[in-house]
Amino acid sequence: MSLVPTDDNDDPFPLAEFGARLRQLRAMKKLSLAELSQVSKVSVAMLSHIERGQATPSLNTLGRISRALGVELGDLFQKFGSGHDIGSSTIVRRADRIQMEFKNIGLIKELLSPVRTSDLELLMLILSPEGNSGSEPWMRNGEKAGVVVSGRFELTVGTSTFELEPGDSFQFDGAIPHSFRNLSTSKTEVLWIIKSEAIA
Repeated sequence: MSLVPTDDNDDPFPLAEFGARLRQLRAMKKLSLAELSQVSKVSVAMLSHIERGQATPSLNTLGRISRALGVELGDLFQKFGSGHDIGSSTIVRRADRIQMEFKNIGLIKELLSPVRTSDLELLMLILSPEGNSGSEPWMRNGEKAGVVVSGRFELTVGTSTFELEPGDSFQFDGAIPHSFRNLSTSKTEVLWIIKSEAIA
């Protein structure tokens, strides 16, 4: 089962439809948001944002939600299958990457990691000219690292701001407020790596 949009749909991964799929599965299990939150250890607010297509869950969060619902992780994406052969849980073909687009900030996230429960996530951030991380700083427990693939990338971690070019790399504590933006007049691509803290 493929986890990408169908062949005749070139739009990036539809967050709103994914949220509707999660809401459908929760209804099938006859669970309220509060009940799913209690079992999954994901906050009611986060679950609500995901169901409304307003938040992009991490793989760890998806894993906790799928376990709480008693379904396989891939079942959360079942509606979007296109029949591509995505191999095993070891590789991801370029054609099978899941895309999540945030048009209001000029950002596309491509999931490079296999869709399975893991504390390691590998993403490609694609920033359009003037694209950025949004009005609020990002924060998430765990380590973040990356490499600028193309373009010019401004990264702010805490009170420090850095300008990076292709080949430049970085690593920092994800719990520190951070933000970024594209300094180039063309798109900027950044390999973005997240190592989440283990959850007991």
